[in-house]
Amino acid sequence: MTRLGIITNVTVEAEAGAVMVDVSLGPRNSKTAQFRQPANGIVVVPEEKDAVIVEEVGKNTYMASHAYEGRSTGLPTALDEGDIYIDTDSEIYIGDPGNAQPVADATHTHDVQLSDGTTATTDGPSSTTETNIE
Repeated sequence: MTRLGIITNVTVEAEAGAVMVDVSLGPRNSKTAQFRQPANGIVVVPEEKDAVIVEEVGKNTYMASHAYEGRSTGLPTALDEGDIYIDTDSEIYIGDPGNAQPVADATHTHDVQLSDGTTATTDGPSSTTETNIE
């Protein structure tokens, strides 16, 4: 079974390491599903009324994922295999969720840990910093 539905409730089960969603699939038809995450170490918590695709992955076991709605703008041309691109807005946070600040909030700083010879570039309202990690 693969169906399109609308999220009616979201629950973050921190100890279980799962985001659970209740999804309406039609009149008197709803399922509870684990929300599929895009990659290890990245957690996305959807919102009520988000459109999702629900798949049955076992007997009475379901997974939900965002229905792709396309992009109004193109992707960066420099993306390559293994890259992660996040189109930030005021709803995306960096850091410990209990103390995280919105990315768009330029009055706060963020600690970001990188490894494996990565180059990090940050742009702020008054400065740009580039650091080579070795």
